[in-house]
Amino acid sequence: MGSQKPFTPVDLVKRGASSPEMVAFLWLAVESGHSVMICGNRDTGRTSTLNALAFFIRPEARIVSVEHRPEIAIPHTHWTPHTTQGSVVGSEDSPAEEEAAAHARLNEAIRQRVDFILVGDLRGTESFPMFGAMNSGPPVMSTFEADSVRALVYRLGDPPLNLPRIVMSALDLVVVNAQVDTDGTPSRRMTHVVEVVGYDRRTNEMITNTVFEWEPKASQFKFNGHSFVYDRAMETRKTDGEAIERDVQRRVDLVNHMVRREMADPTEVHNLIASYHRDPLGTWKRIREAEGAPSVSPPSRPPVDRIK
Repeated sequence: MGSQKPFTPVDLVKRGASSPEMVAFLWLAVESGHSVMICGNRDTGRTSTLNALAFFIRPEARIVSVEHRPEIAIPHTHWTPHTTQGSVVGSEDSPAEEEAAAHARLNEAIRQRVDFILVGDLRGTESFPMFGAMNSGPPVMSTFEADSVRALVYRLGDPPLNLPRIVMSALDLVVVNAQVDTDGTPSRRMTHVVEVVGYDRRTNEMITNTVFEWEPKASQFKFNGHSFVYDRAMETRKTDGEAIERDVQRRVDLVNHMVRREMADPTEVHNLIASYHRDPLGTWKRIREAEGAPSVSPPSRPPVDRIK
């Protein structure tokens, strides 16, 4: 991205890459501290998606980013960016040197007890401290070149990464990006949002749950009816499914509000998200009143299905 305007959650919806409902779901997941891997082939918008979802990290969080070139740009006050390009003084960095620099930066971030880690395209041995952080330290969001969850799992397990699958189970969510054909035009889409539920030691298989997927024939995003992120939110907040449904629907309303207003300023987007973090109901009522809409609590309705 460089000097370009940072990619925001509003851009995800305006460009058709995602639906407001998917963005609201990912908002809840990232804010709640779930680790996310964004994968896809080249030119599918992996880093742009990471940048947009990073807006949902809690506003007071201490964040460290580690990447090859400076592409991530977020408005958080306590964000410290690191790049590995040019890390070895007086020489051109080899891939091995950059890999070692990324490894060291990640270990340093873990020792500093930061609240969230962002990793640019995952390439080598930095995967070990990254997944270690997911297991016992701060949540992590990263990108990886793979066109499906299955491909992601196999590529992480093969050389040079050689990650055991039980270690991969620390990951909470996988967002799969792809180029799809829409009326003869190639367009970027989040084709799947998949939860990593666990690991089966007996079969050595990852247990997953697809929450959202892109339906090409209908040209729309589909919610599949259940999410463990919602279940965990109920446990953490000690509340019921209807309360979570209302919260997610309010987030959908805020995303739609930002899209309708064509909110382009990243700071304005960040401030509204931060306002909802501090005062969810008050912020939702203000935007509803600004639009002349009723400011009563939204009813429970799809796409946030009844949570069993």
